[in-house]
Amino acid sequence: MANAFDVTARAEVPTAQRALIERREQLLGPAYRLFYAEPLHIVRGEGVWLYDASGAKYLDAYNNVASLGHCHPHVVEAITRQVATLATHTPVPARGHPRLRRAAARDISRVRSATSC
Repeated sequence: MANAFDVTARAEVPTAQRALIERREQLLGPAYRLFYAEPLHIVRGEGVWLYDASGAKYLDAYNNVASLGHCHPHVVEAITRQVATLATHTPVPARGHPRLRRAAARDISRVRSATSC
């Protein structure tokens, strides 16, 4: 990736930040790359704003954030209700919602994961 961060080429990265980056790589693997040559350490979001560990504020216009924002109360409530019922990311139709199982039985080409194009 042209603008991805390369931890081995950045000796001047502070030790604490390097440790976070290396831990991220260890836990998530090589498919999850940092997008920026100088990655941010984002610790929270509110509305359209992201905040780094030092409190600096960044406008987040990436993905759906511009239309919905971080920590929207209705979204937080809906996620809380859902995770109290079932929290899974396994896309296995046989163990999924009954409507998904019925759709899969009729025409598997119509069943798409959230990450499909």
